[in-house]
Amino acid sequence: MKKAIFLFLLLIPIAYAIDECRGTVTNEDLPCLVLLPVNTSVTACNTINVEFLNASTSLYNQTMGNYNTFSCNATFNQTGLGTYVFSYSTGDSGSIIVEEGFKVLVAIVIVIFALLILLGITIFVPDPTITSLSSIGLMASGVYILINGISILNNFFTIGFGATLLGVGFYSIFKVNWEMWK
Repeated sequence: MKKAIFLFLLLIPIAYAIDECRGTVTNEDLPCLVLLPVNTSVTACNTINVEFLNASTSLYNQTMGNYNTFSCNATFNQTGLGTYVFSYSTGDSGSIIVEEGFKVLVAIVIVIFALLILLGITIFVPDPTITSLSSIGLMASGVYILINGISILNNFFTIGFGATLLGVGFYSIFKVNWEMWK
């Protein structure tokens, strides 16, 4: 009996409920439910379809399911940033705006702080080995940013930031090795 209670307690944190979409959501809130108020005793939910669009591009269609006696639901699970429109077969429509989550913004601030530390090490530490390693870190970060981008910056600033990190890292490695070869 004690083992059964212990196993039940282990399963409690795993329980997960999907919340209702509330106009503006973060990608941490997804997936979420799109609800349509309908008297299900008059209109069956499985007769209503919802189409999800990004701009004018149709992403997918979904048949609605029963949520309760007076609501039908469909699951929205698009994590890309932007505005998504949904259109019901009843003629009703709405939109969901997906914004950057707080955790992602905190991660970006931490990464920028780490890059500043690498830059400081590259400039102010006289040991050539440590300078070379931090320069390699700057170059790797620049390459990663150029390949994957930064979601909160437009392409111009992303390419500029990545190229700057790549250039500073390359220059630092070149400068340290040039001084060692003299």
